Amino acid sequence: MKVCFLLIALAASMGVKAQIGETFEAKDIEKNKLTYQITADHAVTLCRGKKYGKLKRVNVPETVLNGKEQYKVVAIEPGCFADLPLLCEVTLPQTITDLPSGVSTSVSEQGGAIGMFSSCSALQKVVLPPSLLSIGAKAFSRCTSLQQIDIPESVIEMGGACFYGCTALESIKLPPLLLELPTLSWSYRNSDKVYYNGFFESCRSLKYVDIPQSVSQIGIECFNGCTSLCEVALPRHLNELGENCFVDCKNLKKVSGLYAGLFKIEAQTAMFAGSSFNIDSLASTYSYYAKGYIKSEITKWQQKNEFETTAQYRQRVNKESRDQMIRDLLEVSKRDYLTSPSVRITKCTLGKYEADLGVFTLQLTVDRFYQKGEQVIKYIKVSQADAQKFKKAFAPKNIMGTYILRNDQCQLDDLTFVMGGKTYHSEKGLVENTSSDMAFDLPEFDVEEVAGGNAGHSTVMDKTLDVNIPQTSRHSNNMFAVIIGNENYQQVASVPFARNDAKVFADYCQKTLGMLSANIRTYQNATYGVMLSAINDIKSIAAAYNGDISVLFYYAGHGIPNEKNSDACLLPVDADGKQMDVCYPVSKLYSELGSMGVQRVVVFLDACFSGARRGEGMLHSARGVAIKTKPTTPQGNMVVFSAASGDETAYPYNEKGHGMFTYFLLKKLQESKGDCSLGELGLFVEQNVKQQSVVINRKSQTPTVIPSSSYSTRWKEEKLLNY
Repeated sequence: MKVCFLLIALAASMGVKAQIGETFEAKDIEKNKLTYQITADHAVTLCRGKKYGKLKRVNVPETVLNGKEQYKVVAIEPGCFADLPLLCEVTLPQTITDLPSGVSTSVSEQGGAIGMFSSCSALQKVVLPPSLLSIGAKAFSRCTSLQQIDIPESVIEMGGACFYGCTALESIKLPPLLLELPTLSWSYRNSDKVYYNGFFESCRSLKYVDIPQSVSQIGIECFNGCTSLCEVALPRHLNELGENCFVDCKNLKKVSGLYAGLFKIEAQTAMFAGSSFNIDSLASTYSYYAKGYIKSEITKWQQKNEFETTAQYRQRVNKESRDQMIRDLLEVSKRDYLTSPSVRITKCTLGKYEADLGVFTLQLTVDRFYQKGEQVIKYIKVSQADAQKFKKAFAPKNIMGTYILRNDQCQLDDLTFVMGGKTYHSEKGLVENTSSDMAFDLPEFDVEEVAGGNAGHSTVMDKTLDVNIPQTSRHSNNMFAVIIGNENYQQVASVPFARNDAKVFADYCQKTLGMLSANIRTYQNATYGVMLSAINDIKSIAAAYNGDISVLFYYAGHGIPNEKNSDACLLPVDADGKQMDVCYPVSKLYSELGSMGVQRVVVFLDACFSGARRGEGMLHSARGVAIKTKPTTPQGNMVVFSAASGDETAYPYNEKGHGMFTYFLLKKLQESKGDCSLGELGLFVEQNVKQQSVVINRKSQTPTVIPSSSYSTRWKEEKLLNY
């Protein structure tokens, strides 16, 4: 190492520029020696150093000097600060956007994942930059001294088990755009059993969590073992609550926002096992039932079906029709609630006749939803002349009850008994209360503003593909995915729907293809440094597994041609395409992935390389014509699915909220439940994109599938599912 540093210093003194991949040390603001690796021209990644075990306070600068050359710190190596026993305070620079997680080779590291600050038992303070977009899995797991932390509002994604085992954490406010509190699922190698680490599992001091309204999914065992948690307010857009979510929350007394359908009935007992919260009393209410029913029905009603034009959809779904639909559903839900098979008289005993009052007393046992064995007394009016006949003819099976809604509960209102063509009624003592002021948090209109393209143009989004994702019960431990969604570029036009493309593709990887969440590496709005780190990460995984893995690489974003040599390149969000040394060549991508020696690499590129935007226009207004890039040959056991051919443009599918290539890629995975061959997938995508682009865009877009020479004879028969 000393020789390496000496050579770098000598090169700097002679005016020789350091090369990408070289490492050097530089001091931070606290005078600590930190290790950096050059990952691009004037860009470095902070790496794990051999002497980091003695670090106490770290303040990472935005730029560092190597000799006379200044470098921007653009990324941090996964697990860079993990398992440092003395580290108590860290400040990170505003030049980074991600805190990635890595793969641990330690048998003791549950899940095989290692977070940025995993097991830093002395860590008390972390200052995160406002530039941060994502925080990886297990980022702060087992940071047992961490009492509080401010998460920047810029963060849009947090990984599984992020705060697992943070036993001192007392309260936290999560960022407003977060969509999920995910679980880290994992299994020991060669084991079929799947284990889970919840997002806040074993945070024994946690008393308060501010969950943003944007969250739609809370993962398995999220609050398991949070023994100090007293109250939780679930977000209004929540549509999935994971199993065993509140196990052993012994002080939990209130959970607001629950509704029928949020979790499986059979999982109800385990959901709150060991807590003080009584789900049974809540589950018997009308609001619990109605909210789940109406939310489900209104969501289905608002979806645009495939045989419906946009004009027809707009005519059917509007404010007036939606309000009427809700009123109709309220009536239906009330009727169904009051006539449910779960509401019934299970026992009826006829008492003595009170001659002075002209009534019989009835002792009833009523079961209502989760409240069983309620004792109710009713009085049925019978004339003295009919009393003896009534008593003789009375049979419990002939008694019929009717119910009303009162105080959010189903209450027995009337009893009827028919004898000799005459109907006898019980005395009514209740006044109906329909809970008309009950508020329902329902899905909003599926109309969203389209980013990019024509400003102010809105379209109807059909999110059927995003919501109805097939799920497999099987798990693949040896499949890994690298997913990049570059939408918001700093210097050129945005790429509509690229982030959604990446997110939903990741959902299909986990739910449909059975990949473990820890094996799915998603990078939103990746800079050049982040893209380099992403490739280095998957290469490290391949080396740790001795090549015994399969890899999916997915990219949605801008592609751009190198005008000097016609090479195709992926465009990072911090590049403008004019400086090609900070663009990522596709040839380099194929070389890096192909050299890993893994079982198989499948590449999906939803980008074009002609210099065009996704849609209309060019990236640079001065460039008025498209450029045809030279072909790039895949390497190793690789097959590449590309969105467009030659100088064609890769178009968005505005009505679906995806790139057109990605939409039909996901469509085939949905229809086949992931059980299709690569040949079938390629044919489906090519035919549908080609046809739909001509119809909608009036321009051609022809996806291609190119295998490497060593993979050309067998790729068509192999399936994406790889167990």
